[in-house]
Amino acid sequence: MVQKIKNIGRWELTKAAWTLLKWLVLGITIGALVGTVGAVFGHALIWANGVRKAYPVVVYGLPVGGLLIVLLYRGAKNTDDRGTNTIIGALQDSTDISFKTAPLIFISTTITQLVGGSAGREGAALQLGGSIANKAAKLLHFKDDSRKML
Repeated sequence: MVQKIKNIGRWELTKAAWTLLKWLVLGITIGALVGTVGAVFGHALIWANGVRKAYPVVVYGLPVGGLLIVLLYRGAKNTDDRGTNTIIGALQDSTDISFKTAPLIFISTTITQLVGGSAGREGAALQLGGSIANKAAKLLHFKDDSRKML
């Protein structure tokens, strides 16, 4: 192992150090951004559940909430969203994740929780993070492998 390290040139070590630094900075930055959005999302869901518990009559708005969510997705022309499978597909076969997914998921999951619908938090959080990271990768003009890693 020591012999292999001695055979590595100065250029390779410099390149490796810059690559490590790049990914540390990107990881911390995107992690902080997605973590902040995730925390706000968590508080929005806590608020929605609190309102529903304080005013149980809100559950009668479930059909209206469902219609509102459908209208939001259609208005954003995001009718082909496959949920968490969109994120998995983006990693497996390089399909694109629309940035519109983040606000749509945030709003629709909050509405669903508010009116007593059944929507998971973890899948929604995964979609939020994947959508934000994909947008950052596009803004930074990342190639496909780096986009997947981010």
